[in-house]
Amino acid sequence: MQTLFSKLFSQLGVEVKRVKPGKNYAKTLKPFNVEFTGVPGVGKTSLYKQCNIRDKWINTGDFFLTLKKEPKYISDDSVFYHELAAQKLNSVTHYDYAGADKLRVLSYFYKTLLSDYKVHTLNKEYIVVSDEGLLHNFGREIRQLMHNRNELHSDNFKNRAVIFCNSSAERVAKQILKREQETNRILPQHKNKSFDELVALQHTALREYADYMKMLAETGVKVLEINNTDAPDNNSKKIHTFLNSLKS
Repeated sequence: MQTLFSKLFSQLGVEVKRVKPGKNYAKTLKPFNVEFTGVPGVGKTSLYKQCNIRDKWINTGDFFLTLKKEPKYISDDSVFYHELAAQKLNSVTHYDYAGADKLRVLSYFYKTLLSDYKVHTLNKEYIVVSDEGLLHNFGREIRQLMHNRNELHSDNFKNRAVIFCNSSAERVAKQILKREQETNRILPQHKNKSFDELVALQHTALREYADYMKMLAETGVKVLEINNTDAPDNNSKKIHTFLNSLKS
């Protein structure tokens, strides 16, 4: 499609070039793929924006703009990614979701998988930070994969870090309902749930997430836990200090 547009504009005397980021991002000898993670509704996106990540670090979208050429699909020999995809497909197929909801989440998960593949294979000089990424969206699949064949996939966890956003089950449940009321957006697993039902779900999810973070730390992933009930400015300082520490 891009080639077609290039040809059309060329006939009009217009040269189409790939846009580059408007600033020079600091490079590092030790690249890292960093993502904010935590249960849905915990406040990851709000904290990500609060930290002004793009002022000092490069996000995934801007990183892709630095590439002369980027892959359009995941190579067949990338076993780690294909196994995660197969597990996620099987999981979503058995979700108690409406058909359209299943297609919507599968599309999102594939974009997440491809984005991580490009950063993991092509990033050689940046600390790339994303709001949510592979470790966040494929937690259950990664746990299963690591449990069964940990030694085969250890290289895929090198140069990774997570900012683990934590909170109370009650606070997360309130945020989920508030978001639905204000934006009419709600995840399929939260549809038609009462406040008490959401609190019960979050107690389980938060406990599982804490265990997941321990597992990631054992694989060598650097983990910073942030309590989202703390003052935003203090959390922002902690995150900036953590990201700066990855350079050394």
